[in-house]
Parts: sequence; structure tokens; C-alpha cells
Amino acid sequence: MVPKHLKTATVVHLVLAVGLFTFVAVVTYSTVRARISLSSDNAKLDMGLQQQQQQPQTTSTQNCSTLESELEALKNNVSSGKALIDDQLFRGDEDADQPDGVIRGYVLSGTEDERFNSSKKVLDALQIQVHRAIPIPYQSEELETALNSFLGFGGPHKEREKKAFSNRMTFLNLFQTFVDDASEKLDSWHFFFENDIALHPRVTPKMAHDAIVEGMELAAADGILYLGMCRPRDCERKAHLKNGLEASRCLGVCTHAFGFTKWKAAEFLSIVHKIKFPSNETGLHLDLVLRAYARRVHKIWLLGSNLQSPVKNVIRHFGLLYQDQEKFPSIIETRSSHQSGGA
Repeated sequence: MVPKHLKTATVVHLVLAVGLFTFVAVVTYSTVRARISLSSDNAKLDMGLQQQQQQPQTTSTQNCSTLESELEALKNNVSSGKALIDDQLFRGDEDADQPDGVIRGYVLSGTEDERFNSSKKVLDALQIQVHRAIPIPYQSEELETALNSFLGFGGPHKEREKKAFSNRMTFLNLFQTFVDDASEKLDSWHFFFENDIALHPRVTPKMAHDAIVEGMELAAADGILYLGMCRPRDCERKAHLKNGLEASRCLGVCTHAFGFTKWKAAEFLSIVHKIKFPSNETGLHLDLVLRAYARRVHKIWLLGSNLQSPVKNVIRHFGLLYQDQEKFPSIIETRSSHQSGGA
């Protein structure tokens, strides 16, 4: 016979076991049901997303797309407006946009006279975007002050000295504006011209344009390129271009047609005031400054080094572009007297 206290313990243990089993069953059922419900909800959510993706674009999305387009157009207009304001420092009302691949050129000219229009016609044919750069008046107080500081003494200065220094100051200002233009890339090119240029008769505009494009690649590492040069010498590293044209790295003078990259213009401006000259030179003329730079730093590529100027009264002028001194006598550009030309 089982003692009474053992029976009581057995009953208690049995009740506890049944209760524990029931608790576990309830918890397991609830967990499974919750997981089934969650899976079902996820499936519904996935199905809803798929249906949403298959539906046409909503009006809200279309409105966002339209807004983005308008904002992009606004940014472009603001950028173009800034370029227009900056560019009007040195030109009239021409279009300031510079699409990719367009070559930008500046022609020193006080007025839109026969000389400027002739030069513009040449550059238009070469697909160079023309901008008129108005020289600093050689009789102005601004120039007189700058010239006194440059030479280290006050006047009176000769008229030709003041005209030469006006030419130099105007070019350097153009270089500085180029360097300060945040929209221009470091390897972009600007070309600079005096208003007595002509295209060599042995070269078509298409040939010249292609040569300039090829020349910019050839001279990319130097960052400076002549399209015409006077009295080139000590030439080296001759290169054969397309259409039988040649290019050579030389020393020379004249600034009627040359180009800079932005980074080279910055480098040149940083040392231009430190360049030393022979005792018989002052550095008033920019072409002599460039020759001194070429002598001390590196020679400069000349496009069309095998093309001699057809003008009979000039000595050893070579390049794609020459100074048409038969049609336009060589004088330094002035604004106040409405004369124009190169050195």
C-alpha cells in the first residue's frame, strides 16, 4: 500500500506536468500563428510593391521630374549670365557662350574699323570665336602711373613707349581675366591677336583650323603656341603636321597671333615681372618679354614654320597667320586716337 504522502506528491507532479505541457502548447501555437501572419503580411506588402511598380508614373513623380528640369535650366541660365557679365569686360555684345570645342580668340582693337573687321573675317573662317579687346588708352593717367612705376622714373615718356606699354598691359589684363575665370579648365586655350592679321595664301581655312587643333595637342605640355612669329631662330624639334604643314619650337618676336592655356597664363603672370633683359631692352614690348621667357624657360612651338610671309617689305616672318603690313601699316593700337595695329 502506497503511503498517503507519496500519493499526494504524485498528484502534484502530474498536475504540474499537465500545466507545463499546456503552457508550452499555447506558446508554440501563438508563435507559429504569429509567423504565419507575418509571412502573409510580407507577401501582401511585396505584392503591393510589385503592383505599384507596374503602374504608370504618377503625377507626383512627373511633377518632380519637371521641377528638376526647370532647376537645371535655371542653373544653366545663371552660369551663362555670369559668363556674359565677365566677358563684357573686354568686348561688346557678342554671344558669350563657349560650347565645347570652340576656340576663343581676342583681337586688340579700339574700334570696329576696317582693320578689326578684316581680322574678324579671317578668324571667323578659322572657326575662332572672336571677341574685341579694347586697349588701355595710352594717354590715360592709369597707364602713365603704371609706366612710371615700371620704369622707375616719371615722364615725359615717348608716345611709342606709352603705346607699347598699353599693348603689354592690355594683353596681361586679358591673361589675368582668363586665369580668374572659374568656368575655364586649366588646360583650355585662349588665343590673342593684333588686328592686322591675314591667313597665309598657301593655306585654306580648313587646313589652318585643323592645324590649330593639332597644334594645341602638340603644345599641350608647353601651354603656349604661336600661329605666327617674326624672325624665328634657334628652332628645334620640328614636327610634321597634316597637309604638309610643319611646326618647330623656336625663339622669336611679334605678338600678332599666339595662344595660352589657362595654367600657362597663370605661370607666366607669376614670373613676368622677374624676367631679366639685356641692357638695351626694357621689357616694354610684350613680344620681347615672351622671347626672353622662351630663352630662359623653353622655346615656343610655331605653327607653319615652313610658311614665310608673302609681304615683301618684312624680314623673316613665318606662320599660319602673318601681319598684313602692305594693307595695314604696323602701329601700336590706341583707343583715344582711333588708330590700331600691332608693334
